Amino acid sequence: MAGVNGDKPGIIMKAHSAIGDFYRQEFSLDNAEDFAEMLSLNEVLTAHAGTQSLPEIRRNDHWSPIFSKTNSTRRG
Repeated sequence: MAGVNGDKPGIIMKAHSAIGDFYRQEFSLDNAEDFAEMLSLNEVLTAHAGTQSLPEIRRNDHWSPIFSKTNSTRRG
C-alpha cells in the first residue's frame, strides 16, 4: 500500500502512451515490484466472436523480478 513502510505508488497505464514507454506499476520491496513496457498501440483482437480491430487497443509487457514475465492486451 503506497505510503506505508516505504511503499510507492505506480502507474497502471499512461493516458498518452508511446511504444517503448517503460514504467513502474507499483513498488513494495519483496512484495510488489511490477514494471511494464508499451509494445504496440494498434492491436487486433481475436476472440470466440471473431476478429475485431478496435481503436486504441494496446499491448504491453509487464513483469516483476519476483514473478515471471507476461504479456497483456488492454483497451484504453
